[in-house]
Amino acid sequence: MAMTNRKIYAEPARRPLWRWLLPMLLLLCAAAPLPAQDMRAEVERILTSPQSRAGQHVEHLVALGRPAVPALLEKLRTARHPMVIVEVLGRLGDPQATLPLVELLNRNEPFTREAGEYQAQRLILIAALREIGDSRAEPLLRLILLDDQVEIATRLAAATALARLGSPETKAAASSFILEVAEATRRGHFGNLHTSGPFRLTDLDQALFEVGTAETQSMLIERLRVSGLAHEELVLIQLLARRPDAEALAALLQFSQRPDSEPYVRLQAVKALTELGGGYPDDLLLAALEDIRARLPAPLKEEAQQLIEDLAARRQ
Repeated sequence: MAMTNRKIYAEPARRPLWRWLLPMLLLLCAAAPLPAQDMRAEVERILTSPQSRAGQHVEHLVALGRPAVPALLEKLRTARHPMVIVEVLGRLGDPQATLPLVELLNRNEPFTREAGEYQAQRLILIAALREIGDSRAEPLLRLILLDDQVEIATRLAAATALARLGSPETKAAASSFILEVAEATRRGHFGNLHTSGPFRLTDLDQALFEVGTAETQSMLIERLRVSGLAHEELVLIQLLARRPDAEALAALLQFSQRPDSEPYVRLQAVKALTELGGGYPDDLLLAALEDIRARLPAPLKEEAQQLIEDLAARRQ
């Protein structure tokens, strides 16, 4: 037994150098991008695989990283579901996709003839350009923003993108339009704004976030207070957690205490606060979690219980 112990502890010192280097070499090979031809084949394989949901295509393509961008651009005009590729290009954020996406956005017809498809595709293209953040998209986005015959949802998307990537003058115009839409929404009267086709309140929330002023931050906090729509409240919690000033943290804490809100949404507010470390007494969060857990359906109670245990451990 003693000899065995000596062998176990001594063996690493006698291990050949190649046995140390081989795992690192394998890791580097696995992380290296595929050659261009192989990358094209992999993109084609994913796009034509029988996935149950388009979202699975997106995640698998995003996992290929920026080296896949040239192959994705090659498939942009011929793929069966081009908007999947557009979404992936936005997620990857590579500026070499900017001009091809601008060209597609400038088309006067959709890829397909289904009702409502044209506007939906333009919204996806604008969102991708926003995520890439390349100022070369500014001229076309500005034209869309200033065209009062364009649907309000499309103009709002353009304004949201320009609030991120535009010049100071264009950002000012985008911010002005976003605030105009916010005020019209508050009043329920859109006046001269062209409103053919609905827009989502969560899109307006994202637009206000991109403006990024104290005024728009206060508007987001107020939206969280009065919304009453669970899907919007989830978005607002995420946005406020990304810009967590004192007022935002206080709003999240107040929301977490509200028994009239959906318990799962309240749970997300507590999670945001615990991750941000807002400096609030843990007993307030624990009390909220106990109430939330009692109201959650059985399959979701475990998530609340885990948070309770984490907070309790932190107090010790």
